[in-house]
Amino acid sequence: MFVLDELCFESPFRVTRRDLQRSAHAANSFVSIAEDAGVLAGFVIANFDVEQGKLVGYIVTLDVRDAWRRQGLGTELMRQVEADAIDRGGAAIVLHVHVGNSRAIRVYEKLGYVLLRVEIGFYARGVDAFLFRKKLAT
Repeated sequence: MFVLDELCFESPFRVTRRDLQRSAHAANSFVSIAEDAGVLAGFVIANFDVEQGKLVGYIVTLDVRDAWRRQGLGTELMRQVEADAIDRGGAAIVLHVHVGNSRAIRVYEKLGYVLLRVEIGFYARGVDAFLFRKKLAT
């Protein structure tokens, strides 16, 4: 998973190996892996926490190998997270995305995620993120 994350994201967007392991193995995590003929095509990691008395999922990372992009795999992985969140009684999912990642932004907007705000310097100095949220029908 770490190798795929390195292929998908440049620094400073990568998750560290330690953070990736910690997030994937946390008791409050959801991990979904997509494989094709034994090759890791993509994965998503979400962590769940209680915020203001409601369970909210946070997308740690969504990675899709180049060969499987634009085929709906990222959308399917996000739908799996949402279904898991609903099963857990989750109220919402939140995520950060680089302000320049227009392809990912379009996917999230099509899935019903709403832009909450810009977070200045979220990834690094001068590298901002949008914070998106989707309320789940529970």
